[in-house]
Parts: sequence; C-alpha cells; structure tokens
Amino acid sequence: MANPSLEQTLQRLATSFTVKDIMIPTEDLTCVPREKDAPAVSDEYPDFNVIPIKRGEEITGYYERDSGETKPITLHDLISDCTSILDLVTILKKRPFCFVLAQARIAGYVHFSDLNNPLVKLTLYTIIQSLESHALALLGSAIDEEYLRQWLGKKRFKNIKYRFERAKAKEANRSLTDFLNIEDILRLAVNARKIDLKEQMIKAIKSVRDRVAHQVNPLMKEQQDAEKLSQVSRRCVELLSTA
Repeated sequence: MANPSLEQTLQRLATSFTVKDIMIPTEDLTCVPREKDAPAVSDEYPDFNVIPIKRGEEITGYYERDSGETKPITLHDLISDCTSILDLVTILKKRPFCFVLAQARIAGYVHFSDLNNPLVKLTLYTIIQSLESHALALLGSAIDEEYLRQWLGKKRFKNIKYRFERAKAKEANRSLTDFLNIEDILRLAVNARKIDLKEQMIKAIKSVRDRVAHQVNPLMKEQQDAEKLSQVSRRCVELLSTA
C-alpha cells in the first residue's frame, strides 16, 4: 500500500500547479487586429514564435514566424487552464505552444520556454526528492560501510567516507547516507532489487534534478528537452504510485 504522505504530495502537485499559473495572460500578449499586420510585428519581436490575431476581444488565429503562415485556432491548439504542470510537460514535447482555454474563451498562451518557470522546477524537484527519500527508505538497514564499498566501488566509497569523516568532526550526528547523491541511492536501490530503473534513466533523473536545484542551468533550451522532462517525471510518478 502506498505511503499516504507520498500520495498526498503527488495529488497536490497534480492539482495545485496548473498551466494557468505559468501562462501568459491574453491581455499581456502582443497581438495584431489584422492578418496582414502580423509579419511586420513578428519582425519587430524576433523572440516571439507566434503573433496572435485578435479581433475585438477574441483571439481567432495566429501568425507563425517559422512557417510564415497565418492559421486559425483549432482544437489541436487548445488546452484547459486546469491542465496540470506534469501533463503540460507531456503536451509540450509534441508541440511548441498552446493557447489556454478558460470559461469558453482563450485566456492565455503557453510556450515550451515557459517550462523554465520556478513552479515547474518546484514540481519536478519535489517529485524527484520524494523518489530519493522513498528509495533510501527501501534500503533501510541494508546500508552500512561494507554494503556501500561493495556496490559503489572503492573510489566512490573513499570519496564519500572522506567527506563524512571531515563533517563528523564538526557535526557528530552525520551519517554516511548524508553524502550519497541521488545516483548513488537509485543505483543501490536497483542493485538491492527494491526498484526497477535503467542506468540511462538514473542519469536522466540526476540531470533533471541538478537543473531544477540550481538556478544557473535552464530546464528548457529547446523543445526537445521536454521529452526528457516528461520521461523523468512520469517514471518517478510511476515508481512512487506503485510503492
């Protein structure tokens, strides 16, 4: 049976942070009233992939800079404002942007670059940290010096033991597990047959965790990055949901 605290965390993440928290509201979009004006405005704003066409109070279409075409907004271009952050990551791996529908009107716009928003990073960080804590709990008393030396290798164990001894001199309550990174913990859990993860996915989880934990590195540089974010988030949720 799943740990209630993990279930509650995932449920909150699935419903608390949605696309409406990170979208650009309609009133903040750079729009044009006529199709023929769109190319000139697009040239004026080279960072914008899309220039919406707004007739009166309604957005009815958009000019796409890459294709040079004006297109009507269809169901394919729309998502609900209640779409969760995790679902949005999956959606944006297939298409670079969406218009956001709320109360039968277009309320905003979201682009794959908006996945660099701190709320997206917080969502992913919480899920990955939950998986790390879960894997560590599964290992339990199996973690001792001999076990770490055997499965992490002499070089990695020596590095951890050195850092542990230095820290222990200042803080007596430190343990060896405090100096394991998420790769160490997941590999140990896989070796102990507590979880099922491929090495490639372990490295991907570590990569995403590092990027969400440190503000220096953006999550999204290009749309293809959404593929990795989607794979990592879904796999973490699967492991936690079947705990």
